[in-house]
Amino acid sequence: MDLIVRLALPDSTLTIGGLDLQLEPLSWLGILYLALLSTVVGYFFYVVGVSKIGAGRAAIFGNLVPVFGVITSVLLLKENLSPWHGVSFLLILTGVILVNRQQKKHELGKR
Repeated sequence: MDLIVRLALPDSTLTIGGLDLQLEPLSWLGILYLALLSTVVGYFFYVVGVSKIGAGRAAIFGNLVPVFGVITSVLLLKENLSPWHGVSFLLILTGVILVNRQQKKHELGKR
């Protein structure tokens, strides 16, 4: 309920651990984004994906999280890429492809 009141009065002070924080409307938009889009929507799509391809295959794609994290930091934060990033990307992608290939062969052998 406190969050709803604070959203109605966005130029309010939030006290966390004795520290008073003055939050502006743009800050509240950031908090809403983190709460709704990156958490709720992200987990919704994760659950849908797991239900479609299975937990085993979905877990393999979890290895791509660092790749997308680095790519996002390059695009948004203007971070620099080194040759080691490229080597890492190739190793991760090769692993994901090989595991999925082996699982497909294994699934075909069951039929």
